[in-house]
Amino acid sequence: MKNVVLIAVILVLLAFGWQKVVLHMLPDEKARAFVEELRLGIDNSIFLVKYNFSSPLPPDRIDVPKRGISNIFQLDRKVEPSITDKSKDRRIEYLVIFEASSLAPPGGSRKSEYRLVLVDRGQFFMPSWEVFEFRPARTRPYKEKSR
Repeated sequence: MKNVVLIAVILVLLAFGWQKVVLHMLPDEKARAFVEELRLGIDNSIFLVKYNFSSPLPPDRIDVPKRGISNIFQLDRKVEPSITDKSKDRRIEYLVIFEASSLAPPGGSRKSEYRLVLVDRGQFFMPSWEVFEFRPARTRPYKEKSR
């Protein structure tokens, strides 16, 4: 009986650890890296005119902030996946809150809220998170066509 309880406890701990790493830590890191990369691309391309900015997403799924993204931004999860979701239905939705870039000309609105959506393109036990959408929070979400 002790062995059964011990095995059950180990399985619960493994499931919790898997969920914490694969459904929380890795997607959060991917989302933060995407916003940081977008921020650097906008600042260097639009404001400093040193690079040619190419959007990481198709034009219908991204709306580049015209005033840039400050180096301090906040990611808040609005929709979370669960362990019971099918892998093709897993998605995470973040609310990205940021001020205008310090390189932006003065004037205009300073604070912006954008929706960042990650979808799972991997298998059930090994999700592969992909950035799907980055648009203003008040716009209608982009509907994904059948895969």
